[in-house]
Amino acid sequence: MITIDLTKKVRQIAPEGDQSGVIADLYVETVKSPTGKEVCSLVVVVQLAAADDDGKRFEVSGAFGLGNRAKQRLIDEVTRLRGSPLTAAELKTFEAEGVMLGKPCTARVVHKVEAGRMVAKLGGLLPATDATIKVSENFVRHEDEDAEAVTTTT
Repeated sequence: MITIDLTKKVRQIAPEGDQSGVIADLYVETVKSPTGKEVCSLVVVVQLAAADDDGKRFEVSGAFGLGNRAKQRLIDEVTRLRGSPLTAAELKTFEAEGVMLGKPCTARVVHKVEAGRMVAKLGGLLPATDATIKVSENFVRHEDEDAEAVTTTT
């Protein structure tokens, strides 16, 4: 006999395709490449207008490489998002938070299989179709997660 618990909640992921959202967080992440070299990326987190069955807004993220060849993808995404290219001065001293954080956008959400399960990832950024979207008040930025964990566990 096969018995299945159908009361367990099914994990929901963000819908695929172009979704209205807002850039809710940015942080730099360093990981080791398969060759052992440290690689830095700018991680962009978008909070979508779309929500799960409990009303919690979906979040998707994508990493943009900061190596010499990989930076062009980030430059292209920011240009699309703003609708205009970065100036020479902006390219020299790019201030990601000032240019991107809190900005409404259209997130291109893609589904892919990672570690045997389906996940939603940020595939690209486009100009906003709904400029009224704001980050929800209960959103916790990556830089604040460690502080919150210490506060809630003591």
